Amino acid sequence: NGLGIGMVHSMLDLRLSFGWARNWTLLNLLRTFAEDEENFTFMKYSSDFQLTGEPGIKQWEGVPSLISVVHPEVLAQGASYVPVHVTDRESGEGVADVRVTLYKGTIEDINQLDVDLFDIMYTGDDGRCFFVIDPDIAGNIQITALEQDIYPYKGIIQRVDSDVSIVAGIAEINDAAGGNGDGIVNLNETIVVSLSASNIGDSVDAVNVVGVVTSLTDGAMVADNRTEFGNIAVGETSEIIANIELEVSYPCSDGEQIYLLVDFESENGTWSSTVSFDPQTENLRIASIQPGMVIEHGEQQFNLELFNSGRITTSEFTARLIPSGWGVVFPVETLEFNAIESGQSAFANSMVTLDGSEHVIPGARIPVRAVLEYEGVQFDEIVFDLQVGTA
Repeated sequence: NGLGIGMVHSMLDLRLSFGWARNWTLLNLLRTFAEDEENFTFMKYSSDFQLTGEPGIKQWEGVPSLISVVHPEVLAQGASYVPVHVTDRESGEGVADVRVTLYKGTIEDINQLDVDLFDIMYTGDDGRCFFVIDPDIAGNIQITALEQDIYPYKGIIQRVDSDVSIVAGIAEINDAAGGNGDGIVNLNETIVVSLSASNIGDSVDAVNVVGVVTSLTDGAMVADNRTEFGNIAVGETSEIIANIELEVSYPCSDGEQIYLLVDFESENGTWSSTVSFDPQTENLRIASIQPGMVIEHGEQQFNLELFNSGRITTSEFTARLIPSGWGVVFPVETLEFNAIESGQSAFANSMVTLDGSEHVIPGARIPVRAVLEYEGVQFDEIVFDLQVGTA
């Protein structure tokens, strides 16, 4: 009974996949039979409780919805940008949180991790996501779209040789005017990205090439632009360079690529190409909480220890503490920090007072946002929970 109820609860209520539901059900035996001598029940069923099926599958709870998936059906050799748009076939609205997978190879190849391409993205609220793949990958690419209560989609993107194909490249990054001049992209800088255009086609010159650049990354804002690259011969790079002004701000973060999309058009056709670069920023995470995640009712002292896993040292900064519930109050909501070097951690300079409400249900968890700012400009945000008392 415990196993059956556990599987139903974990799959239907918790909406776990088949494999994770089995794990949850077995671990629940430890809670249910906590006084079982030597965990006999758990040990027995952890080996005897065998289920047949794909561990990653999610059950349908009714008639599955039908979706439409729009993606390139043909992709020129050398192209790297693959946009995907998933919509509900009946309403036409975008479908969020659909898992879209690109791969090249058989299921056996994937199981053996012997594939040239295997990448997963999830659609946003508008039903859109995109991939940037290796431009040298040849051959057909498989694409699937899966989500609970959605009829699965599978398609093919054909890689083809092209007489003419235009791709973008980065010639230079300059932050002398709008940054610190070190040639490295940091937050709250305005940089100039110099872009080139090359014809990697087989046999035809591109005539009257024009490029327009947009940003695919939140926090990276591109000024209005349109560059005429002129004619580009086969195998050549345009002598004309597009200088694009780009503002880099939160939520861009350390190690996560900033992507720019370049839409080219000419008398020969249209192409989409991407370029990317790696910003170096601070990256702060919670190392510890004083007095701990579980707080008492009434007033007490509070502090955060933050660890900087980013590649640059922070400046002096503040953390504004904003609870998302009435069970926790910070009369003074701001912690002040000195600079934290890369790979180091530190507490705020002084503690602040925290008031845990006596009227909140014991054991309730209250989400708290720590908004990190340089002189009033946000550069990061950390969310954590505080538990008021114990149940």
